[in-house]
Formats: sequence, structure tokens, C-alpha cells
Amino acid sequence: MVREYRILDLDLMGDPFTQIPLEQFTSGAAIDGLAEVIRNLPSPVAAWRWLKAPNPRLNGELPINLMRGGRRADLVVALEDDFGIVFD
Repeated sequence: MVREYRILDLDLMGDPFTQIPLEQFTSGAAIDGLAEVIRNLPSPVAAWRWLKAPNPRLNGELPINLMRGGRRADLVVALEDDFGIVFD
């Protein structure tokens, strides 16, 4: 799943251990839409930082919380505004 960019594996500072944040899962599966975010941002670390930072375009909410709540449309708007990514 990591190689397919469906979940995040944070390789921080060359740490030899796999670091897979549990917050990216709900009910034992990756949060819906996570793969789309990972594939479109420069790196897994950049994706994680974006997902976990309060976003002014989302009234200060964390993007990862929107994903958990199924608010894909709001998330897509924030991604488009922040990174110039266009989704179909």
C-alpha cells in the first residue's frame, strides 16, 4: 500500500524504521481520498504536514478531519487553492 501511494509512510531523517501514522486509518482502512492527496503532493511528508495543519481555507479545520467526515468537496477546493491541483 505504501508503494502504491495509498497510505503514508514517513521516512523522517533517514530513520530505518517504518513510521505509519495511525491517524490515516479509520475502521481498519485508509481514509477515503488519502491516496489522491498523497499522489498529488510533492512527498509523503508534505502530504502529512498539509493534512495535519489548520487550513484557513477550511475555517482553520484540519484537512484530515474533513476526510474522516466525508467532506471531499471542501478538501478538493483547498487542494486546488493551495497547490493548483485540478481534480475531475
